[in-house]
Amino acid sequence: MCAGLAGIGPVGPQGTIGSTGLQGEKAILGWEIISTLVSTNAVYKKADVECGEGKVVLSGGYSVSRPDVRIHESVPLTGGAGWRVSAASEGIDGVYDLWVYAICMNEE
Repeated sequence: MCAGLAGIGPVGPQGTIGSTGLQGEKAILGWEIISTLVSTNAVYKKADVECGEGKVVLSGGYSVSRPDVRIHESVPLTGGAGWRVSAASEGIDGVYDLWVYAICMNEE
C-alpha cells in the first residue's frame, strides 16, 4: 500500500478478455514523396510536382535556399494530381534554389 492513499486495497484478479473491436479505418497505402528542383537565374520560379497514374496528393511543400524568397503559392493541383509552388526573390538577383515536394498515395 502506498503512503497517503488510505482506503486502497490490493489489486484484484485479472478480468475476462473483452470482445473484438470494430474494424479500423483504411491505411494510407502506396505513399511516396516526389520532388523536383528548380535552379535557374530567374527571379520568379514556379514548379509542379505530379503524383503519377493511380496516385493522389496527400500534402506538399517546399524549401528555398535563401531567406529573401517570397512564396506566392503552395497549393494542390486540380483534382489532387500533385503540388504547385511559385516563388520570387526579393533580393537583387534570382540566384536561388526552389525544391517542391508532394506526398502522394494510392488513389484507392
